[in-house]
Amino acid sequence: MQRELLIIRHAKAEEIHIGQDDFDRSLKKRGVRDAETMGELLRDRQLAPDLICVSPAKRTSKTAEIIAKSFHYSKDSIIFERNIYDADLHTLLQVVNFLPDSAKRVYLVGHNPGLTMLADYLGDTSITFIPTCGIAYLGFDVESWGLISKGLGHLIWLETPKENI
Repeated sequence: MQRELLIIRHAKAEEIHIGQDDFDRSLKKRGVRDAETMGELLRDRQLAPDLICVSPAKRTSKTAEIIAKSFHYSKDSIIFERNIYDADLHTLLQVVNFLPDSAKRVYLVGHNPGLTMLADYLGDTSITFIPTCGIAYLGFDVESWGLISKGLGHLIWLETPKENI
């Protein structure tokens, strides 16, 4: 595989409080544990990221930071992409197509329903639903992120925290 995309949904977030903006929701304790579990899974499988691209919402940022710690990946190296927040399929595909070709393995951390739609669109099988802190790992036999389009990806695996406790 020349390109690897790990589509990661944020971990379990706290409920929204009256007067709170959805963007500012943090993780529940379970969400922190789940992100740690999935970071360990990625480390154990030796899937260190070349780049982590994440929605700047608090729950996605925290998820990405926890997973990044598993690899000693500096949180200062995480790329925050505003367009990932509440993005539709078309917007997420644009984000993927503009990833730097110097990065072979990218973690894309964001939100549903967009992430599930992206995984289904790019992959060779239907996922239907990525649960909180679930990871869809897709491989692409293309030389550039700009060439990625519908059905070109191969789903290598889909993992969830519940399967790895």
